Amino acid sequence: MPPRPAKTPSYGLGPQLITGDPPTAEQQAAHEARRQKEQAEFNARRARLDAQNAAAARRRAAQKAAKDSPAGKAQAAQEYHLKWKANQQAGTPAAGGRFQKELLADPVWRAEQLKDFVNDAAAAFANGGEGSGNFGHSGRPGEVGGSGLGGATENAAIQRLREVLSGKTDETVYAHVTPETATQIKAATGLDVSGSRHFVDRDALTHIHKQHGVGREDQPGHLPITQDDLERIPAIVAHPDKVENGGISGRDAQTIKYTKRFNGTTYYVEEVWKKEKLLAAKTMFKKETPK
Repeated sequence: MPPRPAKTPSYGLGPQLITGDPPTAEQQAAHEARRQKEQAEFNARRARLDAQNAAAARRRAAQKAAKDSPAGKAQAAQEYHLKWKANQQAGTPAAGGRFQKELLADPVWRAEQLKDFVNDAAAAFANGGEGSGNFGHSGRPGEVGGSGLGGATENAAIQRLREVLSGKTDETVYAHVTPETATQIKAATGLDVSGSRHFVDRDALTHIHKQHGVGREDQPGHLPITQDDLERIPAIVAHPDKVENGGISGRDAQTIKYTKRFNGTTYYVEEVWKKEKLLAAKTMFKKETPK
């Protein structure tokens, strides 16, 4: 076997590989200049990225502050309301068969839908929690957030009830249980309904109308339930005169009975749906107030 050739020393100068003699001073200087240039370019790129990241962080902070402000929450609630209305109306004759995106892009339609939407109510709903940004459970149209009911918020809840009464939707979750009402319910029934929501559907309203509506109520001392009475449901559950244990329903569920005086004494009964965390409308009737 022939002997191996002697190893030739090599000198790395960046992309250039010089073999044999050591690099000259000029080559070393050129290599150092390239290295410094590349380092400067790297430092400049890193500085640009750092500046871009810092600017993005400032934008995110400003957007979050704007979103968390009362005006931002009101705007978010308005957009939620519009998306919900567009989802309800999309493809219907009333909307001219237009799709949801087309409705949301129409300034005239947006203004019409927001005509009765109060900013104070929007802020109250936006402060609510899980229902504010999205539906809190699958398939329930019309759900809203909000930690309680004030005057403007009650107006928004009434609007949702009207949509069930008019047949625009079959059911709605119109408000969260207020802390005050939750306390009264716990004292009366022992149930903790904190975080639950008030729910009404067309079946319950149909039952109330057939059993206790105008021309249907035949119990002595009872008064017929009118649409005005039904629209008072949000006020009844938010500010009841009395809350009682309503007993067990035919579906083996706990019920809650609210009492409120409105041109007579109104009794409104909800059924507790524990799994769904809903208080669902069951029945409603009204009696003459003793003089």
